[in-house]
Amino acid sequence: MTLAMFPGRFDPVTNGHRDIARRAAQIFDRVLVAVVELTQNYLFSTEERVELFREAVADCPNITVKAYSGLTVEFAKREGAHALVRSMRAVTDFEAEFDMALMNQKMAPDIESIYLMASLEHLFISGTRIREVSALGYDVSDLVPAHVWRALRAKYAQHGCRRRAARRPMMVEDETPAAPGTQGGAAIDSLHLIDRLEEMVAEGRRMPIGAGVVVDRRRLLDLVDQMRAALPNEIREAEEILRRRDDVLLRADEEAQIKLRRAQEQIDDLLEHDALVREATARAEMLVREAEARGDRMLADTEMRARARMAEAEKLANEQMDEADRYATEMLRRLDEQLQAFAQNVRTALDSLETRPAETVKS
Repeated sequence: MTLAMFPGRFDPVTNGHRDIARRAAQIFDRVLVAVVELTQNYLFSTEERVELFREAVADCPNITVKAYSGLTVEFAKREGAHALVRSMRAVTDFEAEFDMALMNQKMAPDIESIYLMASLEHLFISGTRIREVSALGYDVSDLVPAHVWRALRAKYAQHGCRRRAARRPMMVEDETPAAPGTQGGAAIDSLHLIDRLEEMVAEGRRMPIGAGVVVDRRRLLDLVDQMRAALPNEIREAEEILRRRDDVLLRADEEAQIKLRRAQEQIDDLLEHDALVREATARAEMLVREAEARGDRMLADTEMRARARMAEAEKLANEQMDEADRYATEMLRRLDEQLQAFAQNVRTALDSLETRPAETVKS
């Protein structure tokens, strides 16, 4: 069975993280979500992040969640993982992921890096952005699982952050009126005071006729004074939150512009490199064609010269053979003449020998 490991900070868990884990679970037999232990700059502890991710993928039986520390590939080796699953949101993620993949491959050649593109609706989601905007009061309930949103609200409430998305419960000590321009032991904000006003009206005695109610005038006036005293502070805090949010958005926009410029530069470099490669390829093909044509011409010229040389050699050989034939014929003719002359001499000598005895006898 193939095991894929999906490592990350997951601080907090987002819908994008859950989407990648579930998609990986459809590809591999088992998926291990590895939550790295952080020692600083974290919102949720390691145990909290593990539990939040477990609840997010509780409907996926082939997904397990564990915490780890140290090198990711070493933990993957210990767990027997065959692949590391990573998410890539845009071109700007490529450079960092590329370097990381090369280093992981160097350290663990047997473990492959698998990249899943983020779904369209999750392209802009990151844990850093979720922490920033939720800390400033923005409702991110549509960007994270419901239980993570509840954990975020509880975490920021614990840290004393004011949020528009949640109201504080009524406290007994809040019933004690606070002097105008001051705030009591429990933090008093406009939403809290509005809650108290709403509760006061709900508890009021109904009039016999109509929808009116009778409320305690003193308590009502005290609430009005408290709201009047708290309102300026709330406005200032709201303005500060808006200013900080605008600063965050401005920084995010600047970072996005920088990343877009870098991405465009990388695209231009790739296009330029591609153009150079195409030009070099065309040049190489042209040189190959020229070399082939030159080779064909040289081969044809060599073949023609060889044929001419062979023809000349054949002609010279024929001439030499004809000359040899003529020489041999002449020599044979001369030899024949000499033989005939020799034969004639022999006959003459024989004839003289035959006549000489007769002459001797006569004498």
